[in-house]
Parts: sequence; C-alpha cells; structure tokens
Amino acid sequence: MLEKNPRHVQAPGNLGLVYAGMGMKAAALACLEQALALDPDYEPARNNRRIVASMTEGKPLVCQIAETNYYPEKLAQPSENSTSRPSLWERLKSHLP
Repeated sequence: MLEKNPRHVQAPGNLGLVYAGMGMKAAALACLEQALALDPDYEPARNNRRIVASMTEGKPLVCQIAETNYYPEKLAQPSENSTSRPSLWERLKSHLP
C-alpha cells in the first residue's frame, strides 16, 4: 500500500502494530509517528502510540486488537465547522458522477 500511496495513514499505523507485536518498540513508535505526521488527528495512531510507549523493547506487545473504521466513522460525524465549510464527504460527493 505504501508504494502505491505513500500518504496512506493507516499503512504506517498498522505497520507500527506489527513491529509492536514483534517487540520492536522503537520501530513501532517510528511508524506511529509517521502516521501522525501524515494526519495529526488520526486517533488510532495516537492511542496506539500511548500503548506502545509503555511497552518494553524486545518484549512483544500482546493485546486485543480492535478493528477500526476510523475515516468512515469520522466522515459520518458532524464537523464543528460544518456550517462554515462542507464536510469532506460532501466535497467528495460533489465529484461523483
């Protein structure tokens, strides 16, 4: 995914979880930071960074993984500025045939 779309925020976030599961804390944190550099509001990476920061390097992180559909859920929520600017979903819909 990263080769086709280097700005895909979920890819480095997911890779961070893989590294955490292998006990590679530093690599996991680097990936989560990369995800947050792409989208500072990407809540799953913020939450996972907090969890990974508490792990011990070399000891695999073992936890229950929750499936997240962050962007569809985010698009469905009303924006605080929804009256002044169309939502991302509204802007995307305007480009559909």
